[in-house]
Amino acid sequence: MHAVYGIDPALLYVGPADDVGTHDGPDPIVIITPPADGSGFGCKFSAGDTFAAIAAASELDAARELCQAANTRALVDDGSAAPDYWFLVTRDGSSGRVFTDPEADGLFVVHAFEPIPGEPDLPSCHRRTGREPGEPSALEGQARTVCTMVNLTVADVCFS
Repeated sequence: MHAVYGIDPALLYVGPADDVGTHDGPDPIVIITPPADGSGFGCKFSAGDTFAAIAAASELDAARELCQAANTRALVDDGSAAPDYWFLVTRDGSSGRVFTDPEADGLFVVHAFEPIPGEPDLPSCHRRTGREPGEPSALEGQARTVCTMVNLTVADVCFS
């Protein structure tokens, strides 16, 4: 955080969310809560208006900068009504919309809706169907209602 945004390390809190109120030091502007079990995308990054003003970037752009600096990956809410759709930000800062397993305990990426340069081995709709991005599917008309409900276009939906 200091290298990317110049934020004083004393203004960062890393630890269990339940203990943030009892830590020594000033009120943090960024809270990083590592996963209890150390798995996957369990680390949660929380920040408010102060961080937003310092970063002067969207959530997705801030995640790109931080992932590149920390050589890590992140899932960022894509803003849709679908709880299992996210933006995956890779170590190189590239990103794309992905689907996570709704049955899994935790966040596990199932596939991408488009190829993501920083994750070339991640299955994507294009690889699964053999269709080029934007190429119509026989199911396209049937998917339009679902797409409207989750604020996606037909091109964003993965057909099997």
